[in-house]
Order: sequence, then structure tokens, then C-alpha cells
Amino acid sequence: MPAIGMNPKQMETSTELRHEELQQPPFNATFVGAVVGAARHYASSISASDFFCESGFAFAINMHPETCPSAPYCWNHTSVLDCLRNLGISATHIPLQYPDGTTASASNVEEQARRAASEAILSVEGLEHQLVTGCDDEQFKLALPWGPDVPSCMTNVLYKDLNGDNPPVFGFYRFDQCDSVAKQSRILEGLKCALSMYQQPSQFQMDGYTFGASAYKNWITALESGNYEKQGHWWNAMVWAECRSYAAEYFKNWPQDPKNETNELSTLYSQLSELLAQASDNQLEDAEKARLIGQASELEQCVPPLLQKVIEGIGVEVSR
Repeated sequence: MPAIGMNPKQMETSTELRHEELQQPPFNATFVGAVVGAARHYASSISASDFFCESGFAFAINMHPETCPSAPYCWNHTSVLDCLRNLGISATHIPLQYPDGTTASASNVEEQARRAASEAILSVEGLEHQLVTGCDDEQFKLALPWGPDVPSCMTNVLYKDLNGDNPPVFGFYRFDQCDSVAKQSRILEGLKCALSMYQQPSQFQMDGYTFGASAYKNWITALESGNYEKQGHWWNAMVWAECRSYAAEYFKNWPQDPKNETNELSTLYSQLSELLAQASDNQLEDAEKARLIGQASELEQCVPPLLQKVIEGIGVEVSR
């Protein structure tokens, strides 16, 4: 079988490419799962909690007015992609469909994606982010992070379907290895990204969704009205609970001298994760779900001042 990293001329005569060792961890946040899978391929030893937190991803929250399950995916990831470079992963988006509804040239996207699959690691951006584990003359073959029986995950993407009226993906991500930066710089830039999610949520927001603290208001309003997608409510709660669980782990294992603020942040994010996980239960009455989400909203308001103090402390240490 052709080796990873073959050049375009080799592609012309090759019919199949396999990344048999490539595995995607079963994270609810499948974008992070794809990133960590690519990083493991590149022999990175950086932990999952570092990827969640030093990219800023763990601190995101986004919501659709009807709790659509698309909310964990439909926000501006630009700052997260910038932070990923600090962790040794250069992520390049190859969009097939743009936010304004226009589409790219399917043949050009196919060419870029097939080239990326041969030169680097590729993932598809569909209902979930899934790593490409191989390709041949007809299709991309995909990782199944949760096994074969989850309908939101595809087993393959046919090239011909990219040209259809309803293509099965919105685009792709190409993951290349790059030089990582020092741990302290990774921490500082990741937490700055996190703080901006709290203080400048409009930088991350896309039309039709609410990003940041106001996302909780949308969520509670939907639950109180009874007019919401139960599947979407469950999935949003599961993704955002996982993110806060990794944030709790990150601050619990703070790599520098223990600080009161990082201890508090670990406790807060652990409580937030538990509340969101409890609220995910669709057997609960809507009023109880709304109560739990309301508690989480109140707790989340305690986070930004603590993050600010941690960032200021790191800045002082860097300047010494």
C-alpha cells in the first residue's frame, strides 16, 4: 500500500490509501477527537485535556433557539485553530459549503481533500467530524469513533456525492504537524482564547446561534417554552458537559504552582459538568431541566474573573 506522505505524482497511479493505525477517540466533541487522533498519528504525547483546554475548545458554549444538535459545531473556530498550532497541529479548513450558503467547486474540494489525505491527515466535516482512514478511486473511508451503529456517523463519502444537490459533508479539515511552543505559552494563549469566549462572544458567534453566556438564556427559554428538540437538548448537554469535565481535570492537574484560582476553577468546572450531565436526561420534566441549566448559568458567571487572575499571574511569570 502507498505510504503516508506520497507525492501528487504517486497519487495518479495509486488506487488506494490506508491509514490503518489511525484511531479517533470517542469524544462527544468529535472535532477534538479528530484533532487528538491526528496528533497521536504524529506521535504527540500532549494529553487530551491539554488539547481541549489549550486550544480554548473546552470553554465554548453555543446554542440554537430550538436546541438544534448542530450548536456544538456551528461557531467560529478560527481562534481555536490558531491555538492548535501552539500544540503542534496545523488545521486547515477546506469548506464545501460556506456560512452564507454558497458552495465551493466540488471538483476543486475533492482534489484538495484527496491531496490532503495523501500528504497529511484528513477529516470530514459532516454531522460529526470523522477522520479519513483510507481512500480509493471512489470514496473516502471514515473512522467510526462510537462504533458502527450510530446513525450520525458515516462509513464513507463517495466523491460523486460531493457534486450532488445535497452533499453529505460541509467540508474537510487537513491536519499537518508543525512545531509546538513552550508549555507556558500554550497555557497563556489557550486561557486568553477562553477568556475571549466569555468577554467577546460575538467573535465566535454565527447567524442563528448564540455563543457564550447568553447561550444559557436561549437554552432555558427553549426548555420553558416546551418548543425544543429533545435530541438536540441531550446532545448539547453531553458535549458541553464533556468540555467542562476536561476543564476540571486540566485545572486539577495544573502544571505550575497550585493557586487558589485554579483550585476554584477545577471545582467550578466539575460542578458545571455534573449539572449539564444531569440536565441531559430527557426523562426529566422540562422545568427540572431548566432549573439545572439555570444553576449552570449562574456558576459559569463566576469563571471569567478567576481566568483573568490566572492569566495575569502567568503574564507576570513570563515577564520575569
